[in-house]
Amino acid sequence: MLKGTAVFGGVQVFNVLINIIRGKLIAMIMGTIGMGVSSLYNSAMLPIQQLASMGLNQSSVRLISMAKEGTSTHSIETITSVFNTLIKFSALIGFFFTILFSYQLSNWTFGNSSNAYWFMLIGVVIGFQILSSGNITFLQGIREYKKIASCSTIAPACGLIIGIPLYYLYGTKGIVPAMLVLSIVSYLYSTYCRKKCNISIKKVSYTEIWLVGKDIILMGLVMMIASLLGQTTTYLINLCIRTWGSVSDVGLFQAANSITNQYSGLIFAAMAADFYPRLSAVSKDTQKVNELVNEQTEIVLLLIVPIACLIIITAPILIKILLTEDFLPTSHLIKLMGFSLIFKAVAYPIGYISFSHGDRKYFFCVEGLWMNIKTFFLFICSFHFWGLIGLGYAAIASGIIDIFVASILNKWRYRFNYNKSVLFLACKLLPVSIIILILASLKYENIFTWATLICMYSVLVWYSYSQLNKRMEIVSVIKAKFGKKNH
Repeated sequence: MLKGTAVFGGVQVFNVLINIIRGKLIAMIMGTIGMGVSSLYNSAMLPIQQLASMGLNQSSVRLISMAKEGTSTHSIETITSVFNTLIKFSALIGFFFTILFSYQLSNWTFGNSSNAYWFMLIGVVIGFQILSSGNITFLQGIREYKKIASCSTIAPACGLIIGIPLYYLYGTKGIVPAMLVLSIVSYLYSTYCRKKCNISIKKVSYTEIWLVGKDIILMGLVMMIASLLGQTTTYLINLCIRTWGSVSDVGLFQAANSITNQYSGLIFAAMAADFYPRLSAVSKDTQKVNELVNEQTEIVLLLIVPIACLIIITAPILIKILLTEDFLPTSHLIKLMGFSLIFKAVAYPIGYISFSHGDRKYFFCVEGLWMNIKTFFLFICSFHFWGLIGLGYAAIASGIIDIFVASILNKWRYRFNYNKSVLFLACKLLPVSIIILILASLKYENIFTWATLICMYSVLVWYSYSQLNKRMEIVSVIKAKFGKKNH
């Protein structure tokens, strides 16, 4: 059951490494100008892609998973065919929009129209990326983990290999062609993997598109709006920090955010890709939903607590490695935000229950409105009263509030309850995490403090591994893999 989580985790790590290598090569070959141009193209492209996609990828996983398990009123061929039609339509929207407004996009992004031609090519990139993500969504819905891993690693690697000569030969003029090559390779390979699944695409009538696609589109739009609200909230928080503090404070906060989320994000992304399809498939069975969410909460806790504690212990070292010594004032903030990841992890699986039910009203009101309003006021009030360190307190408070609110609302609406096993595990891990946070935050460090931290962390890692091994049989899987290779 947890095989998909391990696969997606490995894929996430691989893609992070590919992005680091790509960024490093751009910096080495083209310098800061190349990094800036690449960033501008991507920052202009991503919102268009997000709006054109209309949240179809996220909302479609649920229906495809249900159809695969036979719990949907429509066949998997019908749902897949409708989704395929919708994703092609959204790809055309992204393509034509970018081409029609290529001169305006060039002016807004670079202050002149000399890059309009490149934006026309970016329209092609957006079209292929939307189609490629549609193929990945289909594979995710039917839980073809190996094919997803293959698409998510081979295509980016090929794109990087082909992109290097383009960067070297053409400089900044090779950036968009490299993006185009990557998008085409991703589309072709993901299409090949999708066709190997032997689920046919049939012609569907406008009536079928409306009946099946209505739920996909409406849920997708709700998710897209919620995502935009989240981005707006982040922008407003940064604006308040700059107004009451300084631009430097905004930079310090974003640096702390980046460090804490960079590593935890690997876990959360992997969990979402695997957990959401499985939860959607059993969404109509309350008992199975309870069992799955509780099991997932335990796994997330066992994975995230060692990561959070490692961030707490090594915060100053991470700053020196990933940033510069100018960012050392964020050390305690990073420790607090690292600690907040534990509460975020507990609230994470339960947040998918409404999503798996296709409950648009609940998702919009709770995940879209309440979560963002709560986050905004917590962060700006904490910054106003306690400065930069207050943002760490806000992150912890936000996580705790999310757990209590989500628990109450999901019990009322979906009859969900945490079992004793989850509560018992949390009671074991939380005190250890608090002690590690207190010891790592002491102003006067000595050998005894560090020795205690190392011993406690070692015991924590051993305990987490042993518990994960009971649930995932890690040792057996490794032995089986090596056994096959030896034969």
